[in-house]
Amino acid sequence: VVWKDSVRLGCGINGQLLVCQYASPGNYDGMFSYQVLPPTVPESQCSGKLIATTPAPTPAPTPTPKPTPKPTPAPTPTPTPTPSSVPTPAPRPTPAGSACNDDAQYRDPTYGDSCSKWKSYRCTGYSFSTALIAACPVSCNVCSAPVPSPTPAPTPAPAPPQQQCTAKFQDCRSTKCCNDPGYKCFQKDEWWAGCLQSCTPGIHAEEPAEYQTPWSCKVLGASTPATTPALVAPTPVPTPAPTPAPTPMPTPAPTP
Repeated sequence: VVWKDSVRLGCGINGQLLVCQYASPGNYDGMFSYQVLPPTVPESQCSGKLIATTPAPTPAPTPTPKPTPKPTPAPTPTPTPTPSSVPTPAPRPTPAGSACNDDAQYRDPTYGDSCSKWKSYRCTGYSFSTALIAACPVSCNVCSAPVPSPTPAPTPAPAPPQQQCTAKFQDCRSTKCCNDPGYKCFQKDEWWAGCLQSCTPGIHAEEPAEYQTPWSCKVLGASTPATTPALVAPTPVPTPAPTPAPTPMPTPAPTP
């Protein structure tokens, strides 16, 4: 069985049976005259022969043309000012310590550029160079070296805190020093030590009876040196004014 739309055929043997499948199918009701073409040669010539028909090739799909991108226009270059070949004397530098700033409002009369635009070009060689250098001293590199700032004086280190010592006649076991000049920290025993000017080992009779235990008089820590009174300059004695000598009275001459 061959149908007009059938382009594929597969056969297999199952035991003594030969089974074939074909595609595409064509045995639809009312489609016989379309699917079965009339013979092209007499039947006598077709006896025992198989006329194979070659299906028309499927045309290849037409590729879709890709759109051609528009060319990107090249950026327009900014015109660079061309310096004149006429040499101009170098301007005098700004005196040290004076103000040296660019004029933010300045625009040159030929190219209309500001001071910042002239920073990468020479400022000389133009008819307007004098005004340009005067308005743009920083960009034209004519500012003098800045005056160095004075070095601040070093801050003195803070004085170390004074040691806290003990007042006279008080317990000085923890500080082992005395506030008052000429006093030392003398140990009595392990429970008491006092700031005294002098100490005699043994019992001190001036203490209350319940506290009269022997003193060891061992000096704890460093003694506080006695202060030397400051010398006072003597008051000068005023020199008495000299007493004027008395004027002698004239002696009258004797009468003859």
